[in-house]
Amino acid sequence: MTVVTEVNSNEYIGNGVTTEFDYKFRVFSDEHLVVTVTDSNGDNERKLTLNSDYTVTGVNSDKGGKIILKSPLVNGNKLLIARDLPAKQEVSFRNQGRFYAEIHENAFDYLTMLIQRVLGNLSLFLKRPSMLSNYFDAKNYRVSNISQPKSDNDAVNFGLMKSAIRDKDVRSLRVNDIDIPVLPDVATRKNKQIGFDANGKPILLDPSQTGALGYVLVDSFEKGFEITARYQALHYEKEGGYYRWDGQLPKLVAKNSTPESTGGIKVGAWMRIVLDSYTKAETDDKFVKLVDTRGVTVAGLNITYGNPRLSFKTTKDNSMVDFVLDPDSKTLNIDGVKSGVGLEYRVQVPKSNGTLALTNNPTVVTVPKLYVTNTTSNGELELTAANKNAWILGANNTDQRLFAVKRGSPDFTVYFPIKAGVLALQGDNYTKSEVDSKLATAKWTASKSTNGWMKDPSTGVIIQWGRVARSNSSRNSFPIAFPSTLAGMGLANFNSNSNLSEMYAPNIMDANNSGFTMRQTKVTTGSNASPFTDMRWIAIGW
Repeated sequence: MTVVTEVNSNEYIGNGVTTEFDYKFRVFSDEHLVVTVTDSNGDNERKLTLNSDYTVTGVNSDKGGKIILKSPLVNGNKLLIARDLPAKQEVSFRNQGRFYAEIHENAFDYLTMLIQRVLGNLSLFLKRPSMLSNYFDAKNYRVSNISQPKSDNDAVNFGLMKSAIRDKDVRSLRVNDIDIPVLPDVATRKNKQIGFDANGKPILLDPSQTGALGYVLVDSFEKGFEITARYQALHYEKEGGYYRWDGQLPKLVAKNSTPESTGGIKVGAWMRIVLDSYTKAETDDKFVKLVDTRGVTVAGLNITYGNPRLSFKTTKDNSMVDFVLDPDSKTLNIDGVKSGVGLEYRVQVPKSNGTLALTNNPTVVTVPKLYVTNTTSNGELELTAANKNAWILGANNTDQRLFAVKRGSPDFTVYFPIKAGVLALQGDNYTKSEVDSKLATAKWTASKSTNGWMKDPSTGVIIQWGRVARSNSSRNSFPIAFPSTLAGMGLANFNSNSNLSEMYAPNIMDANNSGFTMRQTKVTTGSNASPFTDMRWIAIGW
């Protein structure tokens, strides 16, 4: 016999059907075959057991034979059939003994097969392609179970590398959509702010140009100051400008100095800045400064429509000031009413001949061009300015408004009270009927019957209820169909007799937006043939 092939293993990929696989080399015993299977990635490897997982045919044949699996190889899984001989020599020849050529030949074949096994194992080793190579070729296979490195030249396992990258990432600013270029050197980026351009890439911003960080306004060149921070700015009162120091810090500025006398206006010295804000002095010039900023509290404000009235009540003793428009006397009365006392004083507008008069004070105050008119539906106070523009203040009964302010030409009207927190122009506020209509649309609608429903108009939630007969197994329709969703429903027995011994469990079947089917299952035995008259159900949806 001879060893006619260098092959000592065969590989296959499963298809989920095949159970027989060829091995194309000679073995002396079925125990000399090792059968191994792995998953499709080659990660999970398992050796099969002879006669339990497979059987062997073709032992001692030069052409090989087959291994027959007990169950098909899983689709995509890999199978390896390899020859694995014990490294021993069991043939013994005696001096002057018989010489059998076949036994002698088999011994040489066995040695050849052992050599093939060694060479096969060597092919699995991580090795250099040649004696001249300065690297190991893994032939696109993973190298697993690498220990922790100890020196700089040691190989690093994947877990340690991920941990190092993660530790760096959690301490870094990063983005997940583009590559970020390296920032410039120290000289270029010092005293700058990082921003992002239209493409989302970082750029350096000069705060002196953008004003992004703002400036702290300190004293002036005339008063002197020591600049200790980059974004402190000095006021040059003579010309009204502001300057920041671009040179070495700190910078001492003596009294009665100028930008030119303390370094000049240039890069590395004083840089003029533009402020997008007002100084305190500028603010005081433009706006009224409140000395006492405490709020004014209106404790009570009463408006009565029948006899046009505006009342202000104090919190101290419930005293009150009334502004009352009297259509009969054609006057606007300003009454001071003291709690527990009554009328303290009254001012009538007009008293006579267009003058103001205090009932308890003879002093007369003249008001130029003061006209008070009265009709059956309106009480009006007309004030005419020198430029002939007319302003009218009064109670407009026909439009159901307490006060109206008009201008003659061009004409506009503002009504009081206001609507939604803003002054309501004519036609921009709600009438009583409009308010009543809106309240009506916000009410729940309902059908209060045995099989009934109710609906929330703001959310669209519908609640329905009803009864079905205990023995009913037909389709039951909801009083109204749910437009969109049946969210849930419940079903329960209903009977007032607590002594009944027979019980039924209700079941809901085929429930949808339009209805459901009810069936019962008897869950106890008892003497009552028909203990329940009906079932009660409830459903919620929208």
